[in-house]
Amino acid sequence: MKEPWADQYIKPRQGLAWKFATDPTVFRRGRETVMAQTEGDLRRMDVLQEALREEVHQRRLAVEINPSSNLLVGNLADIAHHPFWLLRPPVEKGRPGLRVCIGSDDPLTFATHTALEYQLLEDALLAGGVGQPQVDDWLEQARKTGLDYRFTSAIDDTLWSKIVQESELMYAGRQR
Repeated sequence: MKEPWADQYIKPRQGLAWKFATDPTVFRRGRETVMAQTEGDLRRMDVLQEALREEVHQRRLAVEINPSSNLLVGNLADIAHHPFWLLRPPVEKGRPGLRVCIGSDDPLTFATHTALEYQLLEDALLAGGVGQPQVDDWLEQARKTGLDYRFTSAIDDTLWSKIVQESELMYAGRQR
């Protein structure tokens, strides 16, 4: 006797994913390489990316950069290939960069912390030929954006003011 709830579990198993996992013929066919026509796709992707970039800019959204996580999850060869170079170029060329902030994603999983993420980006910018003053300005803007766009509400605005003030003093001391 079939249980009345069984259909919700059995029916999905009749789909292609189930057949791929259980039928050797479907599995072999699913592993075959199929050539696709891609003429014009790169240009369309460029147009779509530019439209999305403009939409993010117009809506005044911020993009969080998590360098260590992005390197591992995004399968990037190194930080020099990170998209932040395009999102907010350290030296603006024509159009304004997007607002970016720096995070550590999941510190336990990626064995990192926010200060290390800042250091990774500083090292990458310097290695990429960006001068120290521009690097400092870029990182400071990212820091301010992070404070402006944080998801947490300040329990004690006095505490947040003190943290921001100390951070700005540290930045000012670094400029000397």
